[in-house]
Amino acid sequence: MARFFPGLCVLVCICAPAHADTLRIASYNVKYLSACVNYARKDALESTFESLNADIIALQEVRNRQALEYFFDTSSWHVIIDDQSTDDQKLAFVVREGVDYRLASGNHLDAEKSDFLFPDSTFFPDDRDVLRLFVNVPELDGEIEILNHHAKSRYNGRVYSEARRIEASSEIVDYLHIAFGFTPYPEVDNVQHHLVPSMDMDSLR
Repeated sequence: MARFFPGLCVLVCICAPAHADTLRIASYNVKYLSACVNYARKDALESTFESLNADIIALQEVRNRQALEYFFDTSSWHVIIDDQSTDDQKLAFVVREGVDYRLASGNHLDAEKSDFLFPDSTFFPDDRDVLRLFVNVPELDGEIEILNHHAKSRYNGRVYSEARRIEASSEIVDYLHIAFGFTPYPEVDNVQHHLVPSMDMDSLR
């Protein structure tokens, strides 16, 4: 049975075979990351990425592949992003060499339509649909599914954006309920769910 971990903006640890029997998963909103950054930001980002010590990082607000390859050596990392998208706030994953992963499309690095949960939905602005990654974890007898979502912020005001946020959230919850039997209130039915709740801090604006 698959386990689900939403990739938003916190660090998650689960048992798996990457580093000393631990698979370390992180998420980070990099705020319009490009390959053109000043030295101060470059040093700060490099220090942050190193301190995460993660095997998989779900990233939000990435301009393009070049931006990630500027920070993640492709001899040690797999960079997964939608190369066809023209949006400046793309979703992406970077996966450390040696981690056994797959995309739904069968591609290795270039995410395409089938790698997103709701490609035809109107509730996810620009290319903020949910990007998913499957990771094989032998200790769990199968795969975990990591969902990377960049929620619509409230920057332009709650009145303007709230309805869209609610509809997008409802689509995600519906998917979790169908795919994993997830309920947002597990204490109601006393069912334990392999779910780690998390939040994109932009959503608090």
